[in-house]
Amino acid sequence: MYETLMLAKGVSKIVGGIFGKRSADKKAKQARLIARYNSQIALKEAEQKAEAINFKGRQLIKQQNKFLADEKMNIAARGGSISGGDQSLILESLQNIALENLNVKNTEDLTLIAGENKAQNILFQGAMKAKAYKQAGKESFFSGVLGALDVGTDFFSQSYKPKFNPKGDK
Repeated sequence: MYETLMLAKGVSKIVGGIFGKRSADKKAKQARLIARYNSQIALKEAEQKAEAINFKGRQLIKQQNKFLADEKMNIAARGGSISGGDQSLILESLQNIALENLNVKNTEDLTLIAGENKAQNILFQGAMKAKAYKQAGKESFFSGVLGALDVGTDFFSQSYKPKFNPKGDK
């Protein structure tokens, strides 16, 4: 009876370790999948923000081009030519349009880079969680094996008693 209980205890330790490892492996896989999903969301958000910035920039440039066209029409309506102060105003407007275009492109690029960095950070954190779960699974498995060995050594230390014969008889 005692042997059966000890055997069951040892088997339960090993099975517990195996199930603990399996559970940790599933958690690690889930952590990687969640990280991948969240990183894809971060990339999509960055792309959407960049597209919104690009759209607003295009709208602003259109307004500036309209303003420039209106200025040219005003100059022509007055019967003047583009020279002097009018010419400097138009050149300044063209420079502002070019600078605004560069600024929009720069902001769009920075938004995309920030989104990619965020996505990489999410993937890295997911990998670290997965690694921690894997390590916990290994520890659980080895704990089960060591627990079974402990049960085995207890069993053999209890059941094996050397026979001591003080008389020396055989």
